[in-house]
Amino acid sequence: MQQHNPLADVLSYNRNAIIAILVAARRLAPELRTERKRRGRPPKYETWKLAALCAIKALLNITFKRTAELAPLIVGASPSPATIHRAWVKLKDWAMETAAKAAGKPDLLVADSTGVPHRQKGRHFKVHFLYDVRSDLVMAATATPGPTADYQGYQSLLLSVPEKSVVFADSAYFGRSNFEKTLERDALLLAKPRRPPRRGRRRGWAAKYERIFEALRHLYRHRSEGERFCSRLKARLRRSLRYQLVESADAFVKWLSLALNIERIATGKAGT
Repeated sequence: MQQHNPLADVLSYNRNAIIAILVAARRLAPELRTERKRRGRPPKYETWKLAALCAIKALLNITFKRTAELAPLIVGASPSPATIHRAWVKLKDWAMETAAKAAGKPDLLVADSTGVPHRQKGRHFKVHFLYDVRSDLVMAATATPGPTADYQGYQSLLLSVPEKSVVFADSAYFGRSNFEKTLERDALLLAKPRRPPRRGRRRGWAAKYERIFEALRHLYRHRSEGERFCSRLKARLRRSLRYQLVESADAFVKWLSLALNIERIATGKAGT
């Protein structure tokens, strides 16, 4: 039986993207280091090496074991799968913050979600994300249990909405609470209004919001462009997520967002 060569996973992928991830990790990850306030052995592996391995793992969609096999070839170190997993969860918020910095301060965003099947029958996750229309870069992403409503998922993305921006969303995000919380961020949520009850008509706040939506309908056509991230996400997932815990699935979409943003910038595809 022919054995799998782990180096083939890297060689078969875009070399510029892998190099860009290594350079970005080395330049940005050291900022995470803080003075140790407890006794014991200092960290064995540099932060940037673990961060680079996590991003490459998400980009190639490989297991922690395979990532550990590739580690000596990529970063010249041999962390165990457990060590990479700890960094995977611990550094996920840094990965998302770095991905958002790469996107800059966009003014046109799409808020959307997509269901992701799980290998265990009957289970699935949902990925919620903010996507910059102009640069094709991801501003924020998170994974939640499948039954989570889009309206609730948007709440976890609010802190990533830049000032002076417009967020496009479908009718699942429509509601006064989301609209007002977005205004508090000095931004505008342009969600398609839900249909009123049969033989009913909009009143009060809903009627005023509908007039705003109709005045800006020409901008709303950009909402469909968020589907491009959905297609790229599902292409990376192949068939389904391999993670049992929502925390690990959430880490995956954050690391993948960082890896995809770096890849698109390195290959010159951002904003094209």
